Amino acid sequence: SEQIKRFLELKGWSYEPDIIILYCGNNDASISGYYTDREIMSRQVLKKPRRFLAGFAFYRVIRDIITSRKEIEELNDTNRPLSPRVTPEQYGENLTDIAEQCRRHDCPLIILKPPVPYLWPAGLQFKVFAHLTGGDGQLIFPKPIADIIGQKLKYCIDKNRSKELYGGIDIFTRAVYNSAYDDSMTNDEAIEYYSSKLLKDKKNHLFYNNMGIAFWKSGQYFEADYSFRVARTLYQKEHEKDSSIAALSAGAPYLYNTGINLISESGAGIEILNDSSSAAFAYLDSALQLDYFSLRIKRTYFKQIDEVSKYDNVTVVNLPAVFRDQGGEKLFIDHCHPTFKGHYIIAEEILKVFKTEFRL
Repeated sequence: SEQIKRFLELKGWSYEPDIIILYCGNNDASISGYYTDREIMSRQVLKKPRRFLAGFAFYRVIRDIITSRKEIEELNDTNRPLSPRVTPEQYGENLTDIAEQCRRHDCPLIILKPPVPYLWPAGLQFKVFAHLTGGDGQLIFPKPIADIIGQKLKYCIDKNRSKELYGGIDIFTRAVYNSAYDDSMTNDEAIEYYSSKLLKDKKNHLFYNNMGIAFWKSGQYFEADYSFRVARTLYQKEHEKDSSIAALSAGAPYLYNTGINLISESGAGIEILNDSSSAAFAYLDSALQLDYFSLRIKRTYFKQIDEVSKYDNVTVVNLPAVFRDQGGEKLFIDHCHPTFKGHYIIAEEILKVFKTEFRL
């Protein structure tokens, strides 16, 4: 939303648009480092002179040396907390600014609430980049992110269900699913292994979680549920004084695994997610709300959209509700991108607004 606001200010209105259709929020509600988009953009000064100087090799060499050192210092600045690219408050400010710009230009604004899937593995998405390292051999991530994606944490990933949902599976989706930690142990071997480990390390939430995965794979859902809940409780106790986004995101996989296990235990399949009062939905929704390691919008951002909907020139389309009624999880190919059918549904909803609001 930060870039969209800036684009409209600097360039967008020169195109004299009749209607603005806004779809953003998934990237906003994710983290990639210590700085918000607004902070990064505010540091971009003297753009034209820098663009001119970039044509000279000597300038590029000096620039890259300085930038490299600065990035290393920032990556090692563990005293600064991780930040969403755009905070919920900034998201609301950006939407309000865009709505106000539209009002001044007598231009209607249609805001599409982005739908997101609940079955996407919480906290896993960045692990596909785990192999990317700098010259020092360290991961090119802030330490809190590097620590989390480097954990040997298992996920409830059902590849048969994935194929049922996504067909051949999107290349990126397949890469993310395959990046989850695994080993060569059988389920019985894994249960025995982690049980013995827990005799010596009774507070290890990773061991409880991974043992729960073995129970889940072998169809022992009650035992898996117990293991995941203990893992979550131990994790919360270990981080009870840490409310950082990194800590919240790192705890999301335990909620995700609990939710997936409840779906398996119910025997009802993913249709159980149509019932927002179900325990499975509650756990997967909670995992989503805490997962800043995948690009999925959160309820706190939806509230900002609801606030802006009060403007006379703003129309909000509740796509999450529409998707839930017309296919839910089957309308996504990954963490946020719709299938062809999903895009078609979105186009239909926009057309409805054109017909009802603008009589086009």
